Amino acid sequence: SYDFTRMPNGYKVIANIPYYLTSHLIRSMSETSNQPDIAVLLIQKEVAERVAAEPGQMGILSVTAQFYFDCSLDIEVGAEYFTPPPKVDSQVLVLRRRELKLFDVDDQSFFRLVKAGFSEKRKTMRNSLSGGLGIGKDEAEALLAKAGLLVTTRAQELSLDQWHELYLCYEA
Repeated sequence: SYDFTRMPNGYKVIANIPYYLTSHLIRSMSETSNQPDIAVLLIQKEVAERVAAEPGQMGILSVTAQFYFDCSLDIEVGAEYFTPPPKVDSQVLVLRRRELKLFDVDDQSFFRLVKAGFSEKRKTMRNSLSGGLGIGKDEAEALLAKAGLLVTTRAQELSLDQWHELYLCYEA
């Protein structure tokens, strides 16, 4: 619930955060108008890997974080270094704010499309976009074809460039 707009420009976040807050904190730092220059977070290893994931393993959190930040993994910290030891290992995730916007898009429209793509996790983009955007399956299929994507494509397979191309076709 913290208001990041109250922070001075150029602030930094360095934290060992409770694991249950990770996704919410990364989304909040990404979506605020006053993002940190850098955030160095010790988080659950599996979540750090998801945030920095490559196409094929991406989720809405990785798309969001990578849209606003250059994301990289740093040292791993085993459970044995904590008292009491948790049931999972941790890893340092480094988020460096991008100097320039990754793409010239309307962020709200771009993420509406991304959320629609991930709305049906196990389904193809054709079905996800159809349901998530409230369009017909034929229209979703045409949109994917225009963006050079197969109808069998799944949201986690798309790179940020492919999301951008899909957005351009959707907005056209």
